[in-house]
Amino acid sequence: MKKVMLLSSLLLLFAGCQNNTLDNNKDSSVSSENSVKATSESTDSKKTWLSINGATPKYLERNKIELTGKGKPNTKLVISLEKDQSNVATTEINSQGDFTVRFNAPESKESYLFENQDKKTFIYLYSESNFAKKDEIANKEKEDKEKAEKDKQEAEELKKKKIVEENRIKNEKETARLEEIKKKEEEKRQEEKQKQDMLNNASREQKNALRLYKLYSLLQI
Repeated sequence: MKKVMLLSSLLLLFAGCQNNTLDNNKDSSVSSENSVKATSESTDSKKTWLSINGATPKYLERNKIELTGKGKPNTKLVISLEKDQSNVATTEINSQGDFTVRFNAPESKESYLFENQDKKTFIYLYSESNFAKKDEIANKEKEDKEKAEKDKQEAEELKKKKIVEENRIKNEKETARLEEIKKKEEEKRQEEKQKQDMLNNASREQKNALRLYKLYSLLQI
């Protein structure tokens, strides 16, 4: 009877080991297909106290993730969404400073607030299904930045060309103005010369007339 009971216990133990192996394989297969990226972006470098073990948290099932890490021993860790302060999960940090916490995976990029006593830090989690969208947004931002830079350069070139053209027109107007002044001064000089010539001619005629008059007077004597 004792042998039969011992055999039954061994069979049950073997069956349990097989079930655990299947469950572990199931978790492992899901984890390889789905993952969530985590990056720590603390608002204050002096408050970066929380550490996450690895950049890829374990993906337990379709919408659950598991984060493991270290914090202050024998304290409570509270996780909430930054955008609305809604509670996501609460867990205890053990005496060795280790913790494990599970909660729903984000549908897209989300900022999570990790609070432990008076210390806080923010960690961004990215859903892997949104990586392509995130890259698309990043590429779009890069294209927009490059386009803005190109437009800025073109605007600066147009501004330079406009300044050069304005200076050219200004120089042409100034040159024309100086030419006009020079022309008027030349005309005035010619008029003065003509007047002087006329006065000189009149003076010679007067002198000739006076000389003829004197000669005529001598002849009369």
